[in-house]
Amino acid sequence: MASVLILTATDRLARALREDHSLRARAQDLAVWEAPPIKSLRQWVQDQWTASWPAEQLLNATQELVLWRDAIAEDEQGPRLLAPLAAAREARRADQLVHRYRIDPDRWPAAREEHAAFLRWRRRVGERKRRERWLGAAELPAAVARGLREQRIRAPAQLRLCGFVEAPTPSEQRLLDALRTAGCAVEIDTPAPATGASIRRWRLPDADAQYRAMAVALRERLSAADPQPPRLIVALPDPDASRDALEAAWRPILAPWLQQAEDGARVLPWRWGTGRPLAEQPWIAAALRIAALEADDNEPATVSGLLLSTALWTGDERDAAAAADATLRDRGWPRLRYLRLLEAMPPLLRPRFDALLARLRAEPARALPSEWAEHLRARLQSLNWPGNAPLDSIAFQATREWERLLQRLAAMDGQLGRVRRAEALRWLGELARSARFDPRVESTQPILILPLEEAVGLPGDALFVCDLGGTGFPGLADPSPLLPLDAQREAGLPGAQAGRWLARARTLATALIEQAQELSLYAAATDASGAEQAPSPLFGAEAAWSTLAAPVSASTLERYVAAGPRATLPPQDPVPAVDDAERAGLRADAALFKAWFESPFFAFCRYRLGVEALPQPKRGLDARRQGTAAHGVLQDIWTELQDRAGLAAIADEALSQRIRELLDARLQRVMPAADYGAAQVALERARLLDVLAQWLAHERRRVDDFRIAHLEAEVRPLVGGLPLRLRIDRIDRVQTEHGERWLVLDYKTGRDAHPRGWNAETLQEPQLPLYASHAVGADTGIPQVDGICFAHLKDGHPAFVARTDWRERLIEPSAGRYDQTWDTTLAQWRGALEAAAQGFLGGRAELGERALTRSHDAALLWLAGSGEEPDA
Repeated sequence: MASVLILTATDRLARALREDHSLRARAQDLAVWEAPPIKSLRQWVQDQWTASWPAEQLLNATQELVLWRDAIAEDEQGPRLLAPLAAAREARRADQLVHRYRIDPDRWPAAREEHAAFLRWRRRVGERKRRERWLGAAELPAAVARGLREQRIRAPAQLRLCGFVEAPTPSEQRLLDALRTAGCAVEIDTPAPATGASIRRWRLPDADAQYRAMAVALRERLSAADPQPPRLIVALPDPDASRDALEAAWRPILAPWLQQAEDGARVLPWRWGTGRPLAEQPWIAAALRIAALEADDNEPATVSGLLLSTALWTGDERDAAAAADATLRDRGWPRLRYLRLLEAMPPLLRPRFDALLARLRAEPARALPSEWAEHLRARLQSLNWPGNAPLDSIAFQATREWERLLQRLAAMDGQLGRVRRAEALRWLGELARSARFDPRVESTQPILILPLEEAVGLPGDALFVCDLGGTGFPGLADPSPLLPLDAQREAGLPGAQAGRWLARARTLATALIEQAQELSLYAAATDASGAEQAPSPLFGAEAAWSTLAAPVSASTLERYVAAGPRATLPPQDPVPAVDDAERAGLRADAALFKAWFESPFFAFCRYRLGVEALPQPKRGLDARRQGTAAHGVLQDIWTELQDRAGLAAIADEALSQRIRELLDARLQRVMPAADYGAAQVALERARLLDVLAQWLAHERRRVDDFRIAHLEAEVRPLVGGLPLRLRIDRIDRVQTEHGERWLVLDYKTGRDAHPRGWNAETLQEPQLPLYASHAVGADTGIPQVDGICFAHLKDGHPAFVARTDWRERLIEPSAGRYDQTWDTTLAQWRGALEAAAQGFLGGRAELGERALTRSHDAALLWLAGSGEEPDA
């Protein structure tokens, strides 16, 4: 074996063959052995080219992408593109096809505009490569073949090709011809089909059932294993697309310990052939967010992601960072100046962020990528990235990959030149997204998940192939839109012709079927949209597939989970009643009752545990801040006008002018232009001027005389023993034909304001009923409440949504009292609210039937074992 060079179709196969060689040597009790000459064809070509001391520099994928992006940007003949980077990726792919299949694009007429554009771009990229003496990865086989012909590269005496099920591409064939001409004996390994192979074909109702059935089979295979764990290979057409769904179905069956005790084993028994993008790793994500911070303008999502990083902060730091994030979310700025971030920063973290600001201000306007790499290292150092906690193996590997990212960025000086930091960060992000992170673990992971192509020829004890529905495999051909279709067909590209694409898929399927001694095939009977699909005929006629209706029952799943380490739970864990000390510290308001009537569990989480879902950062002005501005102007205007007569006496133009003055004063405090931008402030100002003018015109239509008795009245009632702090928007003293009445109003600036929430049996909207039943007394000086009203400031349709004991509609005359049962309703509200307060104080915390997934508190359902785990 040592005298024959073995070249494999994939890096994965080369690694597996080297591992097999080592296992055989170890089985022979050898302590030392010679490493076998086994490499992938890709790696061997690169090694031979590097060893020849070439004058050219080999570009990585991102460096090549820069060249194509620049060529597109400098193309004056074509139109400006909406997504030049996406076009650059497609152009690079087309150029790789040109080299691999030896297509001469200049020989073919440019039948379409994109064909002509690609020729222009390619000429520009080629000229720059020749001028700078750069080389792309797809050009290496031709360069090595040229080196063999010129005897600058020495050919091996003998080599064997393993794992190649398809015919060589023209570029590969040219390289093999050069090797043979140089005296190398080239042998193509054609393994004999497995004899006596066991093949099982299973058809399941849907993709989830398919994955669970496969997990059961894998578990049984692992359970029956010898002390030496088996090699189990799982192959599927598109691993990235299926990763999340597959892992969700596998965890309860193959890794039940993840459902149980936190101190149990956390390692998965499976690994993916290709890891997730490096940018998704917590340490890398934190570093990229630090790199993205600006002194003047920051995305709230970027700042929030940094403050809530699970990798950067530990212990008290994490609490301090979360408190700062909550403060910034509460203020709702659509853009964040760094000084605003500093204002919210607790003392524990303030020195680090001060140091980072000094770094930001010291950075130049433009620099080389290598210089930006140094600036970014300094940024991370100022925030003590990757944190104070000791790094475990995965964290250490991730931080090492970050350094490699910076080194790759530094290598782009020749392609980018001096650029602004934003440009350097765009390419750093591209590098982080394109790189895959596959950390090494010390535990054995016997299940390997791969795409179908990489599973061919891979040694293993059993092969499992899934996602074999007819719509998933062989999939759709994908010719390049930048090359003439006839040119691609003549060159033999499989993706350019349906027949060749099908033949390629048939060859791949045959190779997988023939290589495995133990083969299990899985297909879903329906696709993602619920449409029926037949299993791929390339893996057997439909009659050969057996149908499984229920691959694993709920009781079986429970048994699997129980097999893992279990958390110790008490037989009973009642919620204690609120004691005097806790009662004194409660900060309860009307929102407590809204949460309670939806689910006592929500009120318990929010007001006793202090748990709330974090609001997601939004672009633009949040609804609460919009409401604050409108409330403030109405408070100011009614402080001046006082009553209906004052509103009637002021002329329209004078009223409009006064609204503008008051609104401008409020917006300076609520929406500083430095935080929101002059354009957004101007838009919101115009909108609010219109809405407020509409509302005051609607107030003029009221039938009864009224006088403002209270604005923003603060009351502190005791409801069922529960102390509350309430703020009532407005209380009117109304003169009606039935005598004096008291009306409580609450301004609503959102889309909906429905009275159906006032039903005493459900109280979906308990705020106004709470005011009506408990706002009387010394705090307000009113003897009773005779009506409640949503003052709905809806653009285009302002409305009083009211329930009173004297009138059906506040803006239209009506005879007699509207609500003859007002006193009864008031008593029902009072009883329901006091019962809720007593239940809360008594420790009730059950999950109510009305707890909906669309609720404001729906994220809390996860804490009760219901609903989905919220995103990190």
